Amino acid sequence: MQTTLDIIERTLASKSFSISDIDDVILVGGSSRMPQVKNGISEKYPDANIRVFDPDQSIAKGASIFASAHNWASAEEFAAAAAAGETYVPKEGEITVHNVLSKSFGIKANYEEGKEMISNIIFRNEVLPIVSTKTYFPMEDGQTSIKVEIYENSASNNEDGKRVELIDGYSVGEFEMDLPEGVTRSTPITVKFVATDEGILVSYVDCMSQHTEYQLQNKLQMSDSEIKESQGLMEKVSNAN
Repeated sequence: MQTTLDIIERTLASKSFSISDIDDVILVGGSSRMPQVKNGISEKYPDANIRVFDPDQSIAKGASIFASAHNWASAEEFAAAAAAGETYVPKEGEITVHNVLSKSFGIKANYEEGKEMISNIIFRNEVLPIVSTKTYFPMEDGQTSIKVEIYENSASNNEDGKRVELIDGYSVGEFEMDLPEGVTRSTPITVKFVATDEGILVSYVDCMSQHTEYQLQNKLQMSDSEIKESQGLMEKVSNAN
């Protein structure tokens, strides 16, 4: 129950909403049939308009509405808007659904006081695709290389979320880049993150004439070894007596 309340609170806070900004709170899933769920939400949010409607099939019905919404606009309509340098404007009554980034991503950086922290570049709940660039600097004159360590975390796009403790994040990738000769502590190093609609994150690092690209492994995709391991487990289950 507490997890449900925490999710509601985080969701409202991420968009600076109050419960009065929400038309309906729809409970889904079989566990929402329990009175404690509705009562717990009502106790914390007395103004919430809570509805329980076919909890066993509501998610499937929502997916159907999503699919139907995407069929209302043809590929030609989207292409025509893009060719004209415009954004497609939904028809009246049309439902639009946007993919958003589920986590914030940044790199490990050293700050003036010598403390290592995560410097976030792109943030969760931002609409995909996302392109964002930040500038960093070498630690010392004549530095020959840098190691870029990418971290994911759950920080929000606010002042507190711009830099977070390493312990609050999780390392998801790293790479090194040689620096050109003659760099000083004032030589800019630009780090650009590009997150695509498909959830792929690519990092571009530039320093003078040097350029490096790094694509983060999509955690939603299974590796060949993981697929084989999963198939082996399935065989064990299917062959069990």
